[in-house]
Amino acid sequence: MSPSKIQRPVKKCLCFIRFRDKHTELNEIYWQHVIGSKTVIRALQGIEGSKSAVESLGISTTKQEYGLSVQETIDRADAYLNRARLHILAICCANLESFLHEAAFCYILSLGHKANPGKLTVVGEALGSPILDYNSLPRPLEYSKHLFGVDFGDRDQVIKRAYKLRCAVVHNGGVVLARTKKELKSAQLALNSKLEYSWGELKSVLEAVYEVAAIIEGKINTR
Repeated sequence: MSPSKIQRPVKKCLCFIRFRDKHTELNEIYWQHVIGSKTVIRALQGIEGSKSAVESLGISTTKQEYGLSVQETIDRADAYLNRARLHILAICCANLESFLHEAAFCYILSLGHKANPGKLTVVGEALGSPILDYNSLPRPLEYSKHLFGVDFGDRDQVIKRAYKLRCAVVHNGGVVLARTKKELKSAQLALNSKLEYSWGELKSVLEAVYEVAAIIEGKINTR
């Protein structure tokens, strides 16, 4: 389901606005990577492969800063975009984590569990603990369905699998370890290879994450 099909109130909560702005920026950043990569490759076409890429492009970047040749730069273009997609995935997960924290805090306040300005009551803290006390995504995402009384459909499964990829990127640089194969349940991944991630896969996660946040926002704004 596309974000446009999610029914949302006209008035938006501040935490959703912050989430949305960051989320939109991720899409822009990715396509800037794509445009930049295609532009560089086009500019290097027809130049002797052994020459310095930066000298051939005539830019201020030095060979000490980027030492790859023209041919190496062309050959690694796809790998470069692959890594960019994985890095954006990691930020996307972090953005949803932040939104869940802020949304849960605001929602629990709206239920009347307010001690002092910016502070929950003991009951409120206990109610929000499964989200507010965890920085990893899976548990807060699962508990949010119960806290907000919402249904994410299959979106939460899409996001939970994406989070496993995120962990592989953040903790071991995207290199496939035995643990990675086990967590992703993929015998096809070769040990010590680098994870690959297509635009189609990233797009499906970006959509799922946005839709989950929009569903929660709708619940908050009904209070």
